[in-house]
Amino acid sequence: MVSLGTAAKLPVIDFSNQNLKPGTSEWDSAKHQVQQALEEYGCFRASSDQVVELREAVFGAMEEVFDLPLETKKLYVSDKPFRGYFGHPSKLLESMMIDEAQIAENIEQRLTTTLWPQGNTSFSKTLVSFTELSTRLEKTIRRMILEIFGMDKYVDEHIDSTNYLLKLMKYKAPQTSEPTVGAVAHNDMNTLTILYQNEVDGLQVQSKAGEWIDVEPSPDSFVVMVGESLYIWLNGGLSPAYHRVVVKGNKARYSAGLFSASRGGYRVKAPEELVDDKNPMLFKPFDYEEFLGFYLTQVAPGAVPVHHIQHPCCPFVLRYRLGGQQLTHKTLGAMADKHGPVFSIRLGSNKVLVVSSWEMAKECFTVHDKVFSTRPNTVASRLLTYDSAMFGFAPYEPYWREMRKIATVELLSSNRIVKTRGYEELEYLVMVKYLQEEMKSLQENLQEVKKHLQGKIKSLQEKLQEETNLQ
Repeated sequence: MVSLGTAAKLPVIDFSNQNLKPGTSEWDSAKHQVQQALEEYGCFRASSDQVVELREAVFGAMEEVFDLPLETKKLYVSDKPFRGYFGHPSKLLESMMIDEAQIAENIEQRLTTTLWPQGNTSFSKTLVSFTELSTRLEKTIRRMILEIFGMDKYVDEHIDSTNYLLKLMKYKAPQTSEPTVGAVAHNDMNTLTILYQNEVDGLQVQSKAGEWIDVEPSPDSFVVMVGESLYIWLNGGLSPAYHRVVVKGNKARYSAGLFSASRGGYRVKAPEELVDDKNPMLFKPFDYEEFLGFYLTQVAPGAVPVHHIQHPCCPFVLRYRLGGQQLTHKTLGAMADKHGPVFSIRLGSNKVLVVSSWEMAKECFTVHDKVFSTRPNTVASRLLTYDSAMFGFAPYEPYWREMRKIATVELLSSNRIVKTRGYEELEYLVMVKYLQEEMKSLQENLQEVKKHLQGKIKSLQEKLQEETNLQ
């Protein structure tokens, strides 16, 4: 059964202020709020007065496009991975992804003209206006993030190398009061996500403690989420927002998302200012579009993707079910050949580090042994082990170190073993005696069973003899 979200609220940051310019006190105040929100949640709500004016037109346009016949919607295709129309196998979700949506002509020529050969000017204008507003917000927030990390000089390079993808999504009403998974838990693979949703609940974000937080829809706010590409570019400086969609009831859920991602040919790589001896480069540089091709040709054929078309992840936090025709170790081996001896994947809600060389394994348990000595502090471990009081599940903290010391000195030391040897020998003797008695009892029982069976056999033989004599 799908768990319900908590009553916690995501931070709300106001971006409606027209004086929100770099260098002003308003800018610095908003930037500080962005930093706090992203460090805690990896996402936040960005309020904007302007989006309210577009709300009715945006969701009206989405209803209009998804109400088209399926055969018409399937005409919208693309030669690039993960673009075009997609109908999820569950039949609960369908979406359309528009490439280079920041160029107004692309919406008209690639989408509108394909679906409405006679034209649909109002539809195009609505999507263009929404994309322009979302793009401005994304650029503002990204500039703030780079300033937070002292990477101001990379702002122009970052933005100039960005491709914006507009994604329209419809989650059909499941016609049940039971929560139903519309989109499985995932991180977005891109740089930043700007999401705008209608009045139907469904979006949930996972907190650091592993609890799901309901993101209530608001007519005047976007949901801003960090993606894995930004996580990699910042060398782990900000964690991506792990989220899912859970729907119920008899009303469809619509959402429009602007996904910023690196253009093909641009290599996502942590800048040298964020890499040093204490903070080594965590991820191998990669080409975003190149990886999407790799995912389709190398990973997807040997696995059953959780989000085959919707949410392909970057090569370092890859999400798919390890199964299908190709064996798991061969799938991971292919990934190691492509991306190096160390990368991470996500198994369910847990990130897992995959190491494929003995040199890296040695370094994990020598140079970085303190990092690998802990255990994840999950909701399950807290509930099942009395708030992680059980020694084997406790995280690497003062409590665990004290318990380890007690166990080493009081239970496992040579002196303690010598002192308790008599008790161990006594337990062995008691066990041996118990086994002897059990064997004796078993032998007696076997003798009784043997006599009983012999009696039965003799009785059957006598009956057979009597029947033979009568014949």
